[in-house]
Amino acid sequence: MFTGIALTCYAVLYTVIEAADDYANKVKAAFPGNELPCFDMLMLGMGPDGHTCSLFPGHKLLEEKKLIIAPISDSPKPPPSRVTMTFPVVNNTRCAVFASCGEGKAEMVQVSRRTQPTHN
Repeated sequence: MFTGIALTCYAVLYTVIEAADDYANKVKAAFPGNELPCFDMLMLGMGPDGHTCSLFPGHKLLEEKKLIIAPISDSPKPPPSRVTMTFPVVNNTRCAVFASCGEGKAEMVQVSRRTQPTHN
């Protein structure tokens, strides 16, 4: 029981574009003066197809270079509308930790271990 605590729930409906813009503004506020934020660490997952964040293999969003946060409305996996950091932001982090488990992801983990990293 939460006595003495007022809990307020706000339901704000954003379009995926508005949500991405809002998130980008918050990230920019946390990293003032930096065109490309540099997180100390990102804890990321990986899908069985190798996607991380909502950056899917072969998707045009992988080529995004201007936005730090981007909307995706044609995700190949549900849900179709998502908000994600872009590859330059993920690639610019000081330390990226990938947590991935399950038999369905084992092959992709092995593939990712054999692939040379790319840098912007």
